[in-house]
Amino acid sequence: GGLDELSLSGANTVHALRDGEVDTFEIDAHDFGIARSDVSAVTGGDPHENMAVFRSLLDGAPGAVRDIVTFNAACALVITGAAADVADGLERARASIDSGAASDVLAAVVAESRRQAERLEL
Repeated sequence: GGLDELSLSGANTVHALRDGEVDTFEIDAHDFGIARSDVSAVTGGDPHENMAVFRSLLDGAPGAVRDIVTFNAACALVITGAAADVADGLERARASIDSGAASDVLAAVVAESRRQAERLEL
């Protein structure tokens, strides 16, 4: 089983559509100072375990989970134009977690989901 996101275990092959052309290249988290990590370090468990890991991430816990989340977020920020490059994206992603902003967004999503669920139950 592979991942549905960029991995920390080595180079990732990317196929990017730019101006109607497919550009193929490799990106490696290690090139950005992120430690290599085996897939097993980020493999999920049951929903309760996954939530505990996610909460720990939002609380600032270091490790492979934080690394893979911030690396993938950084690349997404580059793709959307919100970050100039992967290094800038990493800085922004890490700052979002460390400042509590990511946790605040999760709390807002949970609150809105609950409001909508109550509204639908009429």
